[in-house]
Amino acid sequence: MIQVYSVTFPKEYEPNSKGFPFIKHFFDILFGYRQISLCMDYGQDLKGYASPMMWGQYANSSKGVCIELDSDKLDLDNSHIWSDKVDYLEQVREIVFDNCVFQNDNDINRFIEERISDIFFKKHYHWKNENEYRIISNKEEFLSIKDAITAIYVPKDTGYAFRVVDKMIEGSNVKFRYLVPTISKGGRKLSCMDVETARRCQRQFEEKKTYTTKEILGLNDID
Repeated sequence: MIQVYSVTFPKEYEPNSKGFPFIKHFFDILFGYRQISLCMDYGQDLKGYASPMMWGQYANSSKGVCIELDSDKLDLDNSHIWSDKVDYLEQVREIVFDNCVFQNDNDINRFIEERISDIFFKKHYHWKNENEYRIISNKEEFLSIKDAITAIYVPKDTGYAFRVVDKMIEGSNVKFRYLVPTISKGGRKLSCMDVETARRCQRQFEEKKTYTTKEILGLNDID
């Protein structure tokens, strides 16, 4: 999804004016820029996979999975790809069209690319806890992550997602982690188990109708 928060057009581009069809065409081109949004680690104290907010907001209330990527192995060295951390501001800058001349689509793309940072890499500070990293392209159909996947995290799942992920990464070097809530002096947090512990946990889930918090927290091999 592309978020253009504040755009100022000259009067000749207002609705019902002769220039208004241009605005529709401009946004047709702008929305042709594809966007991938990733969550970065928050530092040593909180990894990206352990953010409760991200699980609740973007993983269907913790029913999804988290795929961990090695950013150094993503193929971002491409003139048609822009990538950077999102900058969070108290006030997002306006994109002003005054004194701009557009004769063709190349002029529109040039305008967008000259302002790529303001258009795609600035967001209001209310979103800062997403800790977002964005990848933008108007040419590439997809970004391969095949060789960049380092781990997959599954939270408190008792069936389908666990079995699918476990089968998909069988024989690969991708780590499989199972997330459980733990309580420490610093408060409640998400911790992860290695795959063997996770499989044992899964078997116990399938064999029992109930599984207490005490039993979960009593498991060994939690990172």
